[in-house]
Amino acid sequence: MPRAPDFWQRTEGAQITARLLSPLGALYAKVVAGKIAGTRSVRASIPVICAGNITMGGVGKTPFVALLANRLIDMGHAPFILMRGYGGQEKGPLRVTPAHTASDVGDEARMLADRLPVIISSDRPAGAELAALDGASVIVMDDGFQNPGLAKDLSFVLIDGEAGLGNGHVFPAGPLREHPEAALKRAQAVVIVGGDGDTPLPENPDNLPVLHATLQSVIHEALKGTKAHAFSGIGRPEKFFRQLSASGVNLLKEQGFPDHHAYAPHEIAKLKDAAHKDGAMLLTTEKDMARLSPAEAEGITVIRADMTIDNPALLGDLLARAAGEPT
Repeated sequence: MPRAPDFWQRTEGAQITARLLSPLGALYAKVVAGKIAGTRSVRASIPVICAGNITMGGVGKTPFVALLANRLIDMGHAPFILMRGYGGQEKGPLRVTPAHTASDVGDEARMLADRLPVIISSDRPAGAELAALDGASVIVMDDGFQNPGLAKDLSFVLIDGEAGLGNGHVFPAGPLREHPEAALKRAQAVVIVGGDGDTPLPENPDNLPVLHATLQSVIHEALKGTKAHAFSGIGRPEKFFRQLSASGVNLLKEQGFPDHHAYAPHEIAKLKDAAHKDGAMLLTTEKDMARLSPAEAEGITVIRADMTIDNPALLGDLLARAAGEPT
């Protein structure tokens, strides 16, 4: 996925480009709204919980989905994650196994499947049916909020607390997938990921519950003060680099790539060579590591990220109401 253009942010000079593209944005929003209104959603045989967002790009959905699934497991449920498998060639429905690679099922599915049951399917109702047949008691959808094919029992809308809604325009004039007011009408809760509370956020006329989440790289004490190079192809790689530096890693060089970037062998070799010449460790994220072969991953240190929520009791109540009692 290419990097977001600079004019998607709230800068004075960029508004000219956004205004010129706004008619296309209005058309895009109309198409999305028409698809949602005109599609009859299929109701799965088990509850469906969805984590989606209003904007293009990475917000932290996949770590939040993992958090939801683990919370449901603690509650006695058997959650399966359902996702499209972005970046993979398989269309599904299929259950991800250790034999699948990121090129088969996508990097996010490959990463999550190491710890949780994952189904990928471009046809969401078919994926939900397979999950139920395989023993799921509840489905957690990673994305698909704008996909009306499968009915949702609970939808969380995630918003980046730093980037907010960007310039407030719909794609391609801005980062919005749809008008925020339309999105919030279909949601049951809002999750603000990161930020300091100063970023403009959408109005919340229906007073939806708001949760605040923090996504933090887990930096071991042994890495603090260590010379390192880092690379990442996630939604906002600069956040990863910033957390490394803030945690005390002596970050000599950072290299960002587009989200879901498919690394070529020569790119990994070049990154390793540069780190070796500086006598530095080479660091990356779990999502990036999922796209590498065992040989490419050798010598690279993966940095895990944990997501925490500010109001776990509220989250538990929302999940209990949607998922019901475990069977």
